Amino acid sequence: MVRVTDDPDEMDEYEKEYERLASTSDVHRNAWTQTLDDMQAMAEEREEEGYEVVTIRAQDTTPLGADDESSEDEFGLSYVVPGNEAETFVESVDPGDFPEYRVYRGDSDGRVFIVTELIDPDSETVVFIAGNFWRHEADRLVEAAKEAGEMYSRLRKLDGTTVGTFHHEGYEQFFPDA
Repeated sequence: MVRVTDDPDEMDEYEKEYERLASTSDVHRNAWTQTLDDMQAMAEEREEEGYEVVTIRAQDTTPLGADDESSEDEFGLSYVVPGNEAETFVESVDPGDFPEYRVYRGDSDGRVFIVTELIDPDSETVVFIAGNFWRHEADRLVEAAKEAGEMYSRLRKLDGTTVGTFHHEGYEQFFPDA
């Protein structure tokens, strides 16, 4: 039986976590909406500059440290990509280098909201990836990235199939307070 009370002294840990999540859900929903709006605005600017643009809204973002599910040399952010966006990505993006990248991020009540812009100046292609994750879940990734001085972004379908992997020289744009 679940007991619900407004008195914090009478709440068990589960009830406290439920109340905390309920109170931040609007904040996180608004932050996610703003992140997606910002990504769309940046994509429109790049299109006006003549770039082919692909936008991806991750269904889930998981920070993977060197000792998590990642292979030893591909720790980083793992994004689950919706099937239709994965197909668009595969059809639109030629394999190759995306040597430039920029990271736009914001924090809201313990969550990191992030847009990664991957740029291939040779093919004039830009990929924007939006995701979000709990800040505390990135601790092992930050440690591994600091040690190696680099990290990766991986796009995967829900079934685990990798559709793209991007190498990043450095980690500071992703974790400026590391």
